[in-house]
Amino acid sequence: KPGSEADSTVDTGKDSEGTNVDDGKIVYTIKLVDESGAPIADTFVQLCDEKSCYAPVKTDANGVAEYKMAEGEYKAAVTIMPAGYQDVTGEYFYFEGDATEVTITLKKAA
Repeated sequence: KPGSEADSTVDTGKDSEGTNVDDGKIVYTIKLVDESGAPIADTFVQLCDEKSCYAPVKTDANGVAEYKMAEGEYKAAVTIMPAGYQDVTGEYFYFEGDATEVTITLKKAA
């Protein structure tokens, strides 16, 4: 797409890995998309570790929700399903390896 290169030059306050370098915490990103890759906004998602889950956060217009956390092993979940999609509540989506972003793809309901 024209102009998409410019987006990479925006100063987000993060290093090239997307890691926030000021306070030792890392931004973990949960991205919610449909099968065509289009973002799904205004949907509550949640970040969990092995002991507990943290307060749900609503995805923005880009289908993104962020948690600023201490480095650790986390998983993501959709807490309230948007209408018209197959229900994945109760399922967890894992951050692969050292990844700080996970994308959850929702399928249209039959």
